[in-house]
Amino acid sequence: MSLQNWVLGVAGVVVVFGLWYGATHPKAIIDATKVDVNAIARAVLDQVQSEDPTVGSVTGPDSVFPCETHNGVQRCFTQKALKTATSTVCAIQTPTATSTIVSSTVVVNVGTSTATTWFISKGTTAFSSTTAQLGTFALASAVQGTMRFVASTTAQTAFGTLIDDLHVFSPNTWLIWSIAGVAPNDSSRLAGRCNATFEAI
Repeated sequence: MSLQNWVLGVAGVVVVFGLWYGATHPKAIIDATKVDVNAIARAVLDQVQSEDPTVGSVTGPDSVFPCETHNGVQRCFTQKALKTATSTVCAIQTPTATSTIVSSTVVVNVGTSTATTWFISKGTTAFSSTTAQLGTFALASAVQGTMRFVASTTAQTAFGTLIDDLHVFSPNTWLIWSIAGVAPNDSSRLAGRCNATFEAI
């Protein structure tokens, strides 16, 4: 039963009780014009919402929450516009908990007049020199393009332990996309967006 139907049901019970009480107690004076059913319904609804303010649900396909948890697995999502006039075109801060990178994508809507090389790295601060490189991509001149990094299992040690520490990010560190090969007159021409998905561990 929905909350609205429940509230209307309670209001109906109150009205029926008032009519029954007036019929069985003739000395009781009930002025029907003073029974405000809407006020009663609002009072009940306010009480329910004060006890559980999360009544309701997402009404469409879009969610505005940066992190979501499903069956105990938390993932966080970020998207930004590409920066111009800098070689570090995208810097995304990681979640407040230790996490692993699931994927990251750069979409270039307006290309440059020269071929470019793109680097995805991790760093301790935004737009700074990076501490570890995750991958390299090439994009031809004057083209739109999409470059996608997806974390994958790396080599194992002799004991079978996975060596994937490059994919693990400390809290509040940075995932950085940088570019090389941009001509000076193209420094403000680049347009597009970048995004990243992290999973808390």
